Amino acid sequence: MDNPLSEGSETHHNFLVKEVAFLLHNLISETPRNILPKNVNNGDLISGEVKPPNLLRTFFESLVAGFKAHRDKSDISNRKMIRIDTLMDDTIFAVTNELYKP
Repeated sequence: MDNPLSEGSETHHNFLVKEVAFLLHNLISETPRNILPKNVNNGDLISGEVKPPNLLRTFFESLVAGFKAHRDKSDISNRKMIRIDTLMDDTIFAVTNELYKP
């Protein structure tokens, strides 16, 4: 089987990675936001301002869990799911310049 990351295809892979990054950036930027009230309570913090887009979850499940994410999500361990949730939250916070708090 050919190595999909062979040197000859590095330019193509760079292009694909950038396309995915731009797609996810735009998706996050366009996600509807529920601004937290001035008098924040625990419920407000738990629900957050933004619900992570499904495509972002799919991306991180595939990245962190690999092939298991494609077979059955129940195969992904709780520890990995916590990491995936944290990566999604951190990504949203970073992409929105710390404006959106998931």
